[in-house]
Amino acid sequence: MSPFLTILALNGVAYGLAYLVIYPRLCGRDTGRMMRLDLGLLAVILGIGWLLFDGEGHRFSLILFDTNWVVFTLVTGVAIEIPLLLQYMARLGLTWEDFGGED
Repeated sequence: MSPFLTILALNGVAYGLAYLVIYPRLCGRDTGRMMRLDLGLLAVILGIGWLLFDGEGHRFSLILFDTNWVVFTLVTGVAIEIPLLLQYMARLGLTWEDFGGED
């Protein structure tokens, strides 16, 4: 599998599992817990990417520019996560204010 597809698959599987299995079971409406788990998930994704691509010299195209694996992983991860987050929020009736912390 090409490095491009490897990162897309890694992000897709990780965020798919997070929003379809892990967050509904472990977080529910607890957005603080969800954000902490999301940071952990990001660390795991970047760790796997580091093991696979660090020092390899691969360049990844983001249409307007070429970049390294870290930036490509972060940008494509956000692009995959946002629709899943919006769907999760709609399903549970969450708003952006729910992510603001305690007042």
